[in-house]
Amino acid sequence: MDDPKTQEGALPRRKWVASVGAVAVFLGLAVLMFYWLKPPTEATRAFEVPKITMARLDEQPFMRMDLGPGESYRPIDVMAGTTVTLDCQVVSRAPPGSGRPRFLLKAFGVEREMPECLAELAIPDEVGREESLMITYFDGGAKTPTDVLAVPMVIRGRAEGIEFHALEDDLHRPVSAATAPEQVYVYARAITRLPTDTRDYAALFFTMDPMVGVPVLELAPVHEGERPEPLVSSLIRFRSYGKDLAAYAFWTPSPIRVGGKDGSRMVTDIGAFIVRKDQVATLFPKLLKVEQSGPDTLTVTPLVQSLEDLRSVAVLGLVSRPPLHVLRAPGPAAEAQVPVPPSVPQP
Repeated sequence: MDDPKTQEGALPRRKWVASVGAVAVFLGLAVLMFYWLKPPTEATRAFEVPKITMARLDEQPFMRMDLGPGESYRPIDVMAGTTVTLDCQVVSRAPPGSGRPRFLLKAFGVEREMPECLAELAIPDEVGREESLMITYFDGGAKTPTDVLAVPMVIRGRAEGIEFHALEDDLHRPVSAATAPEQVYVYARAITRLPTDTRDYAALFFTMDPMVGVPVLELAPVHEGERPEPLVSSLIRFRSYGKDLAAYAFWTPSPIRVGGKDGSRMVTDIGAFIVRKDQVATLFPKLLKVEQSGPDTLTVTPLVQSLEDLRSVAVLGLVSRPPLHVLRAPGPAAEAQVPVPPSVPQP
């Protein structure tokens, strides 16, 4: 039988442990709540200080960030000979009746005053020139600058067409075109001015043996019972290049196979062209003949002979030229053994 005195001593200890546990849980929740509320609180406090929060140059946003050692801002690229728009957003804390805010803009050695943060800039025809566009903000009737923002930019040559941006492997890790794996995702952009809404257009892809020069339309993955279809990507407009051009991003929805059938390190050319989305089904049988040559085998025969044939069916003649040269990486060491020279007898 338990000692009554022992039972009486255990009860206060249990109550004490339960109380301490409750306090610990409360403190833990309080700490979590503090860290959960800290970011929004700091963001709200940031808008209590008058300043320039963000600028846009040719539709490309720019804002200040905390940079680490050796880091710098990537300049916004603009095209030579174009006219671009620069605007910015600000926080104003000026009391009513103190006056309107004003801005100074220094660009290409010329300073101008603006009643609002909005300006049209003529980009000089100086390819490679780097410049920092200096925006000075005066809040209300302030006589001294409230804030200054430097927007870095670089002038690129005027160009229209398709540019390849990046390659990625099956796990969407960046890879080099000089050492590509067996399958790659392709990312590209088209710089042009499409005649109608972006949703009316699509990108098709092709591969080509550079020694032959015949483009072969790429197919989407085919599953049992499905009809072969071309590999199609939608276009997404993501910026302007002056008043007349825009950039449209697109990428392969599934990877493209490169290299020889035996895994050899042959060069594969990858290309793309733009067509109207409602014409894809009509163009497909004119560009590629697909036959079922076995239970799990398709035989494809290109029906075009050159890039010029693709250019004739592409919107505005938009065909990547030159295509992207991709070299298959060597296989595992066990598959690519290098002969070892015989040993030389030592004297």
